[in-house]
Amino acid sequence: LSYYKTNITTEAIKLQEEALDILKEAYLKNKDRWLGYYSTSLNNLANSYYETDRIEEAIKLQEKAIKITEEAYFKDKDRWLGDYSRSLNNLALSYSKTDKIEEAIKLQEEALDILKEAYFKDKDRWLEYYSTSLNNLALSYSNNGRTAEAKSLLEKLQKIQNNN
Repeated sequence: LSYYKTNITTEAIKLQEEALDILKEAYLKNKDRWLGYYSTSLNNLANSYYETDRIEEAIKLQEKAIKITEEAYFKDKDRWLGDYSRSLNNLALSYSKTDKIEEAIKLQEEALDILKEAYFKDKDRWLEYYSTSLNNLALSYSNNGRTAEAKSLLEKLQKIQNNN
C-alpha cells in the first residue's frame, strides 16, 4: 500500500510539474489572463512538494506565487486577497518547518492584517480565511513562547465563532 501511494504521489507531481510548465508559458504571454491559474498551479505543486518533504522546492514555488500575487493584490485587492493571503500562509507553514520561525510569523501577521480589514467589510465572505489566519498565528505564537499573544488571538477567534 505504501509503495502504491508513493507511486501515485510521484505521478501526480509529474503531472503538476507538466501543468505548471504549460501555465508558465501561457502566463508569460498574457499575465492578466493566466495569473490566477499560474499562481494556483504554483501553490498546488508547492503543497505536493511540502507533503513529500521537499520543503526547499516548495518554498521556491511559494515565494514565486507570493511575488506574482502580491503585485496583483496591490492592483486589485478585492480580486486577489484570497490568493495572496493563502500564498502568505502557505509559505509561512513551510518556513516553520525549516525553522525560519520569525519569517513565518511575519508572513502570518501580514496575512492576518489584510484579512482583518476584509473580514470587517464582508464577514460572510472572509470568515473562513480570517478564522484560519487567527488560528495559524495563535498556534505559531504559542509554539514560540508568546502565550499572551496566542491567548488574545484565540479569544478573538472564540468570540467570532460564538457570533456565527
